[in-house]
Amino acid sequence: MHKLTAGGHDYFLVDSDVDLAAVCYEQAKNDWVAVDTEFERSSTYYPELCLVQLTTIGQVAVIDPLAIQDMGPLVELIFNSRITKVFHAGRQDLEIFHHLYDRVPTPIFDTQIAAQLLGLEEQSSYATLVKHLLGVELDKSHTRTNWKIRPLSGGQLKYAAEDVIYLAQVYELIRQRLSDAGILEWLKDDFAALQSPALYDVDPYDCWRRIRQARRLSESEVAVLQQLAAWREMTARRENIPRNWLLSDTLLVDLSRLQPQSSLDLTRMQGLNKRFLAKHGSALLHLIATADRTGKKDLVQAENRQPLGMEQKRLVEKMFEVVQQKQRQYNLRENSIVTQKGLEALVRNGANAQLQQGWRYQLVGKELFALLEHSDGC
Repeated sequence: MHKLTAGGHDYFLVDSDVDLAAVCYEQAKNDWVAVDTEFERSSTYYPELCLVQLTTIGQVAVIDPLAIQDMGPLVELIFNSRITKVFHAGRQDLEIFHHLYDRVPTPIFDTQIAAQLLGLEEQSSYATLVKHLLGVELDKSHTRTNWKIRPLSGGQLKYAAEDVIYLAQVYELIRQRLSDAGILEWLKDDFAALQSPALYDVDPYDCWRRIRQARRLSESEVAVLQQLAAWREMTARRENIPRNWLLSDTLLVDLSRLQPQSSLDLTRMQGLNKRFLAKHGSALLHLIATADRTGKKDLVQAENRQPLGMEQKRLVEKMFEVVQQKQRQYNLRENSIVTQKGLEALVRNGANAQLQQGWRYQLVGKELFALLEHSDGC
């Protein structure tokens, strides 16, 4: 085990089975552990784990999984239900553990989600959060580094260690502030959603929903897009390559709109090379020809854009006043709870997923849905 220094803190580079077991034994003595990972997925579908950084009170460890044969002690620590695992924007970290071990670590605490209740932006970067809360300017020079290459430089190791060192400090600060305000429990549902295996077991036949251009397609065209996007997802997983290496979103949409009927039609489309068509052309034509284009109204739910009536507008104004009052009360950023357009959608459609769960529901959602329920003629 190699002792190094980052940000004025000592840390250990762990690159042997014996050292990993010793580190995890010490870390397991605490009731929480801050976790960060470094990974590569530029040429793969699944992320490849390259580093794991851990810290609890008194010990910081940078673990090199590429040099370790038995990751069992780390697995036991990460999946210990007694220990809270602290992440920042942890979905990708959790995705890695879910892929490797077919389960999600629990319980967790995500500082990006929690920071919203302190008035910070929902997508605030980790560096911004550290600067705001700790006054520390993080080194960003290794943000784009290739973590698979060995040996790792001193700068890379320092960057990795500092990430988790400051994550622990941010966690303790945020947790204390939320606890003092009596709103720490509001995050319970948000964290539960992030821990759900269903979040990482993506149904290939739902993947078309991530494609923005899909909203411009007809129901018949979306039926084709659903099949093509599912094929792309399953093929990318099987071959472990990025989905866009197979087909870009733009090409999926073009295929769904044009619906080529023959190999000749495919060759006339820009972006489809001969090698790809030789391997996958027949599969694409089969999917396009056999896509069920009937009874697909559930695939495309056009948003109702009818103008709001006078009573509906008054209700939106009343709701907006409630939201603004809550933002002032808890010193939250403007529109951090919900935008006015979101409130209009709630009044128009009777639903708003963002307001129906998590801390937003606890803070204001229950009150807004009560107003909606008791409104007259809306």
